Amino acid sequence: MAQQKKAIILESKPLNEETKLLHLKLEEGQTLNFTGGQYVIVNTNISLPQGKLAKRAYSILSRDNDQDKFQIAVKKILDGPASNYFHDSAPGTTIPFSGPWGQFFCDPSTKIQKAMVIATDTGITAALGLIQSQNFKNCVKKFYLLWLVESLNYFLPPSFLEEKLGADCAGFFIRIIPGVWNPERGARSLELFKLFLEDRMGELSFLSGDGNLLYPFKDELLAQGFNDSQIKIECFFNNPFKKITTQRLV
Repeated sequence: MAQQKKAIILESKPLNEETKLLHLKLEEGQTLNFTGGQYVIVNTNISLPQGKLAKRAYSILSRDNDQDKFQIAVKKILDGPASNYFHDSAPGTTIPFSGPWGQFFCDPSTKIQKAMVIATDTGITAALGLIQSQNFKNCVKKFYLLWLVESLNYFLPPSFLEEKLGADCAGFFIRIIPGVWNPERGARSLELFKLFLEDRMGELSFLSGDGNLLYPFKDELLAQGFNDSQIKIECFFNNPFKKITTQRLV
């Protein structure tokens, strides 16, 4: 089990009106020991109405070659206790957390020519952590990245993503899909996913974001000849196989 740790906010930088990028440093002598694609669970120490503390999961955005510092991106949600807590926290604030958690990374023994990375919504943070990792760079020669999102102004600016892609990215695509509650969302997303697969079929597929979209994507990959071992899934929300006790936001 991952140990409880503490980190200090070094910088809180707005990326747009709704998102802040937090630079954090672990307490002296501590290291995170994470692999890109993993996440931390932050304890805000804010009591919720039902008596529990507000804990939220955030993907690690920074490269894993620096283990005593890390970055997370926080999207402000109107009534979200954790997101408001982070947006109001000044540099110097100490943040308790646990981690790293998650299995969204390559088997180190893997050596392939091409991978596909598909993210929806805030799942882009797990995708960014993954593709920047040393493990991914050692395993994958090149990759394609698709981000399905409801607006070009949503969460992370495209220019911020482009800075993190690196030379191994053979193509980066943003496609607009209906919002979470729109009944056309599933069909439109699957249509765009199928179009993305044309001429870009890789040997591994990494899917992160909305489980209501990711599992139909997985079914499509299986229908096209993939097996389970070639598909990695990281659900941020709408996970059909798990009762969520800690809300995954970014």
